[in-house]
Amino acid sequence: MILQDNTLAVIPNATITVEFPTLNISTTVVTDVNGTAWALLNVPGHIAPGPLSINASYLGMAGTTGVLGDEDTTMVIILARTVITIDSIEGNFIAGDVIWVNGTLVDEHGNLLQTGGVPAASILHLSVDGNDTGSFIESNASTGT
Repeated sequence: MILQDNTLAVIPNATITVEFPTLNISTTVVTDVNGTAWALLNVPGHIAPGPLSINASYLGMAGTTGVLGDEDTTMVIILARTVITIDSIEGNFIAGDVIWVNGTLVDEHGNLLQTGGVPAASILHLSVDGNDTGSFIESNASTGT
C-alpha cells in the first residue's frame, strides 16, 4: 500500500493499522521513505471459507498543515482446501470408449463444500496422464459425489 496526501506527495514514517475487523486481528506498519508499507496478517485455520473484510486505516497528522486520516476496506476470499477421492472407475479401458469415474469432493475436514453456509456444487475437470480430456462434471451439492 502507498500513503499519499491530497497533492499526491508520499507520506513517509506514517503508522497504518491493517486489520480483519470481524476477527479482531490487526497489525501496525510504518511507511518507508516512498510512503509504501507491507503488512502480513495470518488467517486462523478455523476460519470458514468465503468473503472476509480487510481494512487499512491512517489516523492523520494533527496541526495547521496536517493531513486528515483515511481508511479503505476491501474483501478477500478465503479458499477451502479440498480433498477429491476416486472410489471406482468403470467401463472398458479402450480408446474412444466411455468410462465412469466415481468419487467424492469434500473440504479438508470431510465436510460438504458450502457457499454462504449452504451446500454447493463444484466443477471437476478430468485429466488423463496430465492431458485435459475436455470433460468436466458438476459435483452433487448434497452428497459431494
